[in-house]
Amino acid sequence: MQHILEIKHITKQSNQQYALDQVSLSIQKGDIYGLIGKKGSEKTNLIKMISQLIHASNGTTALFSSANNQKEWKKALKQSGTIIETPIAHEHLTAFDNLLYYCIDRKVANPDRVIQECLTYTGLTKTGKKTFSEFSLGMKQRLGIAIALIDKPDLLILDEPFNNLGPIDIKEFHLMIQRISQELGTPLIISSHILSELSLVATKFGILEQGKLVTEFTKEEFDPQLISEQFN
Repeated sequence: MQHILEIKHITKQSNQQYALDQVSLSIQKGDIYGLIGKKGSEKTNLIKMISQLIHASNGTTALFSSANNQKEWKKALKQSGTIIETPIAHEHLTAFDNLLYYCIDRKVANPDRVIQECLTYTGLTKTGKKTFSEFSLGMKQRLGIAIALIDKPDLLILDEPFNNLGPIDIKEFHLMIQRISQELGTPLIISSHILSELSLVATKFGILEQGKLVTEFTKEEFDPQLISEQFN
C-alpha cells in the first residue's frame, strides 16, 4: 500500500541536544494516526517538521511520494492541511462568511456548495449569525478545520486539538473526525497528551517520549492498562 507520509530516521539537533531522535513512522490511506506524548515530548516539533515550518538535521521524509527536497515538499504540502494551536479567522465574521472569504481568496468554484459541505463535515451548520469572536474554543478549532477542508486535503494534521475543550466540544470533535475519515476518506495525524480522548478516535498510535518514538501499535493492539503504565 502506498504511503501518504513516510519518515525515516529523522533527527532534529540544536545546541548538541536532540529535539527529535531517529524518528520513523508512516501514514497510509485510511489511517487516523494518534501521536501520543506528554507536554515536552516534542510532538509539536515533529508536526512542524512535517509541515516544513522547521527542518530536520538528518533523515528522509516523503509526503505523497515526494522526494526529500524543498521544491517537491512545497508542492506536496498544498495537498495537506495543518492546524497548530488556535486557528486564525476573522473575528467579526460568521462561519459561513469566513469560509466565503477563503473561497474567494483561493478562487474556489461553486463556493456555496463547498461551504455547505465544510460546515456539515465540521458540525457548524447551525451557528447562524454568531461570529467567530463568540465561538467556543471547540467551535473555533472546527472552523479552522473547515477552512482547511476547502482545498479537499489528502492529509489533515491536528496538533493538540483537545486542549481546554469542554465535554460538548469534545463530543462534537469526535463526530467530526469520524465524518472526515469515513465520508471523505481523509487520513489524519492527531497529536495529543490526552490518551483517553485519542484512544476513542485513532486507528493507529505512536508514543513519543523526549523526541523518540518508543512504540507503535494499532487500535486492535491497544491495551489501556499497558499503554497507561508506559505513558505514565
